[in-house]
Amino acid sequence: MMPPSSPQHVVIIGAGFGGLACARKLSKEGGTKVTLIDRKNHHLCQPLLSQVATSTLTVPNIATGARTSFFGNDHWAERVFQLKSLSDAFEIRTRVLRNLELVDRDPQLAKK
Repeated sequence: MMPPSSPQHVVIIGAGFGGLACARKLSKEGGTKVTLIDRKNHHLCQPLLSQVATSTLTVPNIATGARTSFFGNDHWAERVFQLKSLSDAFEIRTRVLRNLELVDRDPQLAKK
């Protein structure tokens, strides 16, 4: 006699777009227990980072993650604003707002 079948248990490592899509599909099908494991308790949607950098999106709506590749030209990192994480977006926003405040105080700076 075989024991009654128990639901399958699937463990998904990584909550990127693929991991989330897989977890959602399996959980909707039913009969499968799904455990999603990731280093962080949130998901990063990189296309939204520019909105954080320009202050049009609030912090609870976006999270951190991702790495930048300069295709073997790591010296480029010194001269660019990376936009791959929430901290990068905050850094850009801080610089933009600081510069706007400086120009507001001294309009001559806008000509430089």
